[in-house]
Amino acid sequence: MRTVREHLAEGYVRSGSFKMQIATALSKALDANDQEEAKKRLRALVGLLQEDAARDKQMKEACEKGMDDELGKRLVPSNVSGVVDPSRAPAGLRMIPRSGQPTPDMPKVDMQFEHLVKVDN
Repeated sequence: MRTVREHLAEGYVRSGSFKMQIATALSKALDANDQEEAKKRLRALVGLLQEDAARDKQMKEACEKGMDDELGKRLVPSNVSGVVDPSRAPAGLRMIPRSGQPTPDMPKVDMQFEHLVKVDN
């Protein structure tokens, strides 16, 4: 996807080029020797205006596609997990393995300290 800067730069280049084409076509129409040649030049000018309108419509549609994309919706974080220091973990916090990982085992503790690490469900 193009950046806004690139999109605007292209729009200004096209706009400047179009204005120069309009000025040239009007100048030729004014300098025409007869009425038929002036009409021919003015028809060419109408064609330029129609082409520019079609380009504007294409740019508008391209901008609308950028507004409708799903990328912005997919970048919103969900199911956020974090790394927590177990020694500072609040009460009630329990470890949940990520998908594909083995379930964490209870730590190996002497019998006399088992009541300190026992988890009540």
